Amino acid sequence: MRSRSESVLTLPDGPFLLAMIGDAGSGKSRVARAFPADWRLELDNYRWQATGSFSVKFSGLS
Repeated sequence: MRSRSESVLTLPDGPFLLAMIGDAGSGKSRVARAFPADWRLELDNYRWQATGSFSVKFSGLS
């Protein structure tokens, strides 16, 4: 029997998009680190490129 830390994720053949959603501390970053860096799209990197800050949050509601 495998422990939680030894779980295996089977990936589909060909291109795919995996969106990780969960509470803070639920392990999203840990799972993401299992993928090569050039496979990941990280919102913080795009936020930095657009605004020069990692902490800027945008809202469509005014």
